[in-house]
Amino acid sequence: MKGIRTGRKTGRLPPRLVLWAMALATVLFRVPERVRRAHFAENTRLWDTLAPAAVENGFIERQEMLAPLRYGVSRKGLSRRLLAGRPLTGGENTCEVIAVYNALGALNMPQPGLPELLRRFEGRGISLGGYFGTSLYALRRFFRKQGCHTAALYGSRADRAGTERLAGAGTVFILTMLNTADNLYDMVHTVCVTKTDGGVTVHNVGEPGRIYPDLYSAVTGYNGGRGRPVWLMALRAPESREGG
Repeated sequence: MKGIRTGRKTGRLPPRLVLWAMALATVLFRVPERVRRAHFAENTRLWDTLAPAAVENGFIERQEMLAPLRYGVSRKGLSRRLLAGRPLTGGENTCEVIAVYNALGALNMPQPGLPELLRRFEGRGISLGGYFGTSLYALRRFFRKQGCHTAALYGSRADRAGTERLAGAGTVFILTMLNTADNLYDMVHTVCVTKTDGGVTVHNVGEPGRIYPDLYSAVTGYNGGRGRPVWLMALRAPESREGG
């Protein structure tokens, strides 16, 4: 989730607790199959129109342009509590699925359209009906099913030494950050990070093309240094696709 402000504060919470909450909330407010089918049809119709404004050099960089997409079901009570009364939109709650889309492209793996990925995770992985985005464990399960090698660490271990070790375990990374270090009400944002000449690039943070010198700098530099890491996962494509 991205860009949510309610005025409330939770205080600093352990990253592991945030991960577990997102995972446990997948059993709440599940999206009915008929709704998923309707969302898929509508998202498919809209995608070709929305993609040119959201995609740059093969990566989705501007999630805010995808507000018309549907992922999850709006509920007045949750919208009032978590979104200051705004309805749930794809411009706010699809960042985990966007990170999957971007990572598949960077790994040179088959890349379904975003509507297809939204359909898959809306069936299994969506958290609190979309209000908590998508469970990060569901993302890991997805990549393992594709044959990818994965390694991960909790945000509490994402210091320079831990991050540098993980950087050697993958070619592409999924990073989840609290938007504000001490306030879960400001929600989390999940992004794809790719290696590039001279460092790494973080996608879908509103600064396409910016290069950080290393993975740790990307983690600590998120949101002007105001965020805090929750989860960092390294991905490596199946050997048959390495260097492909």
